[in-house]
Amino acid sequence: SIERGKSRDAGVIYGEFALASEQYEGPQSGLALCREGVEFCERRGVSEVGLAIASFAPLYLTDLGRCEEALVETASLAERAEATGNIPAHITARSLELRLLAHRGEKPQSTAAERLAELASSTGVPWEIGFGLGAAAQHLLAAGRLERAESLLHELAQVEGVLASYSLLPELVRCAV
Repeated sequence: SIERGKSRDAGVIYGEFALASEQYEGPQSGLALCREGVEFCERRGVSEVGLAIASFAPLYLTDLGRCEEALVETASLAERAEATGNIPAHITARSLELRLLAHRGEKPQSTAAERLAELASSTGVPWEIGFGLGAAAQHLLAAGRLERAESLLHELAQVEGVLASYSLLPELVRCAV
């Protein structure tokens, strides 16, 4: 792709390679490739792809136990993604932010969760719905809104194909329990 001048395609491949590398070599490898992909995209002027790749970096940081660093990154990334209309990056970053806040035991405002659930549901894309509704349910559970969290989990279960590739299934099960 690089030799053919297809910078956008190469950027997307960087993101996919980072995801695959994380699964086989661990989060440190995924994070390194993620950072490399973001740098590549910035140099080549494909910022929307770079932002999408960057939105996964906090997931790797979380897996490495660097949750505070991940939380700082998610807030910044979610704001940038929202401002530029990059819906997949926004859903990814905001979802992790809400999950991390819920895990810290904070009593968050539920408006962020409701906005995320609405945005994710509107995309029709299974992985975006899975990320968004799962995080919103966890966030609402932490806020004490059990019925709404349960409602989102039921809605999520109705989305065809979402659970087959959903990497956060254990968190969803814990939330449901």
